[in-house]
Amino acid sequence: MTRRGRRALPAIVAVLFVWLLGVSAPSANASLDAVTGGTTKMHVPWDVTLGWGKDRVFAHPIAPAGIRLFVIRNGVVGNEISFPITDGVVDSDTMLGTVNMAGGLEIVKYNSDTTPAAMPDYRLTVTEPKIIAGNTLGGNVNGAVPSSSADLINATHSKDPVTGIIHYEADASMPAPTATVLNTYFNTTVFQAGQIIGHLTADIWTAPAISLPDGYARPKAATPLYTPLVPAYRHCDTPNETHAAPMDFGSCSPPGQSSFYLTVGTPDSNGQLAQSVGSVKTSVVPDDPLTTGDESDVRYNVSITDVRDRFDLSDYPGSLRMNAKARITDGNSPAGTASANATGPLVNFPVTVPCTPTDDASIGSTCSIITTANTLNPGQVVQGKRAIYELDQVEVRDGGDDANGDTVGDDTPFMVQGLFVP
Repeated sequence: MTRRGRRALPAIVAVLFVWLLGVSAPSANASLDAVTGGTTKMHVPWDVTLGWGKDRVFAHPIAPAGIRLFVIRNGVVGNEISFPITDGVVDSDTMLGTVNMAGGLEIVKYNSDTTPAAMPDYRLTVTEPKIIAGNTLGGNVNGAVPSSSADLINATHSKDPVTGIIHYEADASMPAPTATVLNTYFNTTVFQAGQIIGHLTADIWTAPAISLPDGYARPKAATPLYTPLVPAYRHCDTPNETHAAPMDFGSCSPPGQSSFYLTVGTPDSNGQLAQSVGSVKTSVVPDDPLTTGDESDVRYNVSITDVRDRFDLSDYPGSLRMNAKARITDGNSPAGTASANATGPLVNFPVTVPCTPTDDASIGSTCSIITTANTLNPGQVVQGKRAIYELDQVEVRDGGDDANGDTVGDDTPFMVQGLFVP
C-alpha cells in the first residue's frame, strides 16, 4: 500500500463506521435462532467487473471464500463469489441480527502493467463479511473496525419449518458514503453511488437459540498435525489460458506470487537452487497428572528455509506472521464453569516468526520459532476443558514494507499450506 493509501485509511474507516451505526439489532423480546452454518453467494454481473476493470480495479476473494467464473443467473453472465456462513444470531421473522461469514475480498488497483504479476498501486481488504439486520452487508476494513460495504435492498426471505434453513435474497447496492471513500482511496471514479454491484443469496442454517444438554462428540486423540507450506499465488480472476484435460479450467499465465516482498530459490524462476522447505507442526502438550500444576498446552513449531528478498534475492532479515485460525469447542464458557460447553467463532492465533540470515551465500534466511499457545496467549489452553480445535488454512504473511511481522496492513501472503508435486 502506498503512503497516500495509509493516510486515507483512517478516514475511510471512520466514515464507514458512522454509516454502520444506524443498523438495528434484535429486540430483547425477539424469538431468535442460532446460525449454525450455510453458504452465501454473491453474483457479480460482468458489466460491474468490466466497469471497475477500465481503471484496473479488481476484487479477489480471500480464502475460504471462493469464486466461480461465467455463471449465468436470470440470463445475466457474471462471477459468483461464495462465502461459508460460520455463526450468528438472527430473528427469522424480521432478519434482525447478524449472520457471520468467513473469508473476504481484497480490492486492488493495479499499475499500468496489467499482466497477472503486476504490482497493485492501492489495496484494501474486507474480511469477516456479515449480513446485518437483513439490510446491510458489512465487514472489517483492513482488519479495523466493522464497516458497511453495501446496502441490501429488495430483500426477501423465508424459513423452511422442517429444516430450519432461512433462504435470503437481496440486491447489493453501493452506498454513497462507501462510493465516495473508495473513489478517494483508489484515486478513481468507477465506484458509483446506488450501483447494483451484485445479487446476494444465502441459505442460512439455523437452530433454536436454546440451552443444549452437556457433553459433545470428541475423538480419543487428534495430534500432532504436520502442515507443509508452499508459496502463495494470486487468484486467477481473468483467465488467459486453459489448463490441460481433464482439469480443463481457465488459468492465468504467467503465475503471480501473492507476496510483493519475498520469494524462495527456484532455478527456472530466479536462477537460484530450490532449497526452501517450510512447515508448521502443531501438537498437543498433555497435562501431567502426577503434578499439581497445569501443563496442558498447544505447541507450534514453525520453520521455513531459503527465504529471500524478491527483488535482489538477498537473505530476508525481518520477521513473518503465521496466521492459524481455529474454531474452539470446549467446556470453558463462561470461564470457570466446568459444565458450560460451547463452540466459539473462528479466531486467529497469530505467531510472529523471526528470520535469521545464513552465512551461506547459496541459500536464503531461515525463519523459525518454537512456542506455545499459552506463551502467546496465557490461559488459552486449560486442563480438563477438552478442547476441539477446528483448524482453518494456515497462512504465513511477509513483513510488508517494514519487514516486521508484528505490524499489519502492508503485509501480503507468502506461504500457505499445501503440497508440491515434482
